[in-house]
This record gives sequence, structure tokens and C-alpha cells, in this order.
Amino acid sequence: MPTTRRRAVRPIRGFPRWGRSSCCSLRVPAGLVYGPLVHRFAPEASGHGVPEVMYAVAERGGRIPAQVTVVKALASALCVGSGGSVGREGPIVQIGSALGSTLGRLARMPENRLRTLVARVKQR
Repeated sequence: MPTTRRRAVRPIRGFPRWGRSSCCSLRVPAGLVYGPLVHRFAPEASGHGVPEVMYAVAERGGRIPAQVTVVKALASALCVGSGGSVGREGPIVQIGSALGSTLGRLARMPENRLRTLVARVKQR
């Protein structure tokens, strides 16, 4: 094994092996924070993200509460940091759409423009 490769691998071997205890020691506390955070501050942030954005565009005129941006970002970071999975694009779709909805409402955009800003929608 070349010397540079040995140096790169050595620090990884130094980490303690937690084994099965890492499952409970990281994920349970994160879940105990994640659940109440989403439930109390932004119930719209629960789920995958894309269906919630589609619902907001179709039924609520593109209006997504501003706190969804912050809560979804914190909850996703907490979930990923503890070893969980949040999906490939769902969280960022919901975060971006909530941010777009908030900025559009601050700019007092009409509903049809707000829908377009949140998600490109084909008008009939």
C-alpha cells in the first residue's frame, strides 16, 4: 500500500465502532426533535415535498406558509445528520416553492403569477 493511501485511511480506522448502538443513539433523539418540530410549527412540511407543493398550487393558489421554508430545512438537515433519508428532490422542491411563495406574496403578486412562481402550471 502506498504511503499516501495509508495516511488517508489511518484516521478512518481511528473512529470508534458503535455498532448497533448508533442506531438508537443518533436516530431516536433526532426523531424526538423532528416530529414535534414539524407537527407544531409547520404541519405542511411533513411528507415528501412534491405532493404538498402540487396541492398548494392546485387548491390554495400557490400559497405556502413562510415557516415551511425554515422548518423543512431544519428538519431535513436533522434527519440527514442523524443517518436518515429524506429523498432525492422532495425537500428542496418544497423549500424552494415555499420561499418563492413567500417572496411572491411579499411582492403582492396576483394568484396566477404566484402559482407560476411556485410551480410551473399549465393554465386551461
